[in-house]
Amino acid sequence: MIARVAPQLTALLLWVFSAVCLFGCGSRDDGGSSGPGGRGQPSVRAPVKVAAVKRAGVQRWIRLTGTIRPVRESRVSAKVAGRVAEIFVDEGDAVAEGDPLFRLQLRDFALAKEQAKHGLDAAKARLNAAGVKVANARREYERLRALRANNAVSQQKLDAASDAYKTSKAALMVAAASVDVASDALEMARHNFMEATVRSPISGHVASRNVNVGEMVSPISPVPCFYIVDDSICKVEAQLPDTLQSSVRISQEVRITVDGVPGREWRGKITYMGHTIDPLSRTLALRTRLENREMLLRPGALARLRILSDEREDVTTVPIRSIVKRNGEPMVFVVKSGIALARRVELGLGGEENVEVTHGVRPGDLVVMDGTESLEDGIAVEILNPGEVGLNDEPAGAVRQP
Repeated sequence: MIARVAPQLTALLLWVFSAVCLFGCGSRDDGGSSGPGGRGQPSVRAPVKVAAVKRAGVQRWIRLTGTIRPVRESRVSAKVAGRVAEIFVDEGDAVAEGDPLFRLQLRDFALAKEQAKHGLDAAKARLNAAGVKVANARREYERLRALRANNAVSQQKLDAASDAYKTSKAALMVAAASVDVASDALEMARHNFMEATVRSPISGHVASRNVNVGEMVSPISPVPCFYIVDDSICKVEAQLPDTLQSSVRISQEVRITVDGVPGREWRGKITYMGHTIDPLSRTLALRTRLENREMLLRPGALARLRILSDEREDVTTVPIRSIVKRNGEPMVFVVKSGIALARRVELGLGGEENVEVTHGVRPGDLVVMDGTESLEDGIAVEILNPGEVGLNDEPAGAVRQP
């Protein structure tokens, strides 16, 4: 019996011994490569980018979008009815005040002017004739009145002379009024003749032309014949949120850029702020003026406005990207000897890229600005940009390979 069991027991012992040796060797290899203090690779450090806390200025800007519009513009229509005979300018052309834009056919206007002149001449002739009649009637009346004083004529003849004199004076007044009417008619005909040539009321550029040769136009045409803009001086119209109205004032400087003119910035001043707030958008109107000597600004273009609302000079600042919220409190991670240390901070004025810190860090401290998402207090870190903050060029916290 013992002879039969001995070979089986020997095989079992050999299998157990082999398993122990196998798992024991594997355990030693793993410990050497990853355990703390082992001879393989070092423990993992969190990669971060840092920035130095520094004294600098902080500026808070209000950013708005607006529309460029001309300060002066004119929609020009014909002042008299007629058919277009000639067009002198086209869209995009520069015009000066008084330059002709288009002309109507002059035949009817010239004929009306000639007829009005003849009418005035006839009225003047009638006035002269009426004047002669008044003079004759007055003389006859005076003669008969002298004779009547001597009882040389009857009272009936004197009365008849008096009535004739009064009638002639009334006819003279009618003739004089006719002259005035005819004179006004001639003046109107001359005016219409002049208005048949339509001129630009302002200097600027032709923004649009909505008339062609041969078309009938009139003062009541629904669409203006020409649209002229004076773009030598432009205005920018924007809407300011009512929550920011206390940060903006008349004559405050505005910096303006236009997407279509990269690399250029214009500076103007606020010339108007609305006195009422739009109940739908909760904004008020804001305007500023800009010189456009180079004619780079185009009416209708989108403008981007920046208005400085507040600033601090020579204060302790950190990048906004370095601020994290933990339990609702603002914090930063300060790197000391390769370890990220959480610091609660008190913030002051916030700018677009940096923010004022009134308590919690000092100038020269290194704060994490990229890689804060997974950081916790006391975690080892590897600085990826040591050269940017005055350290050596090798990532801080890295361990050299043997």
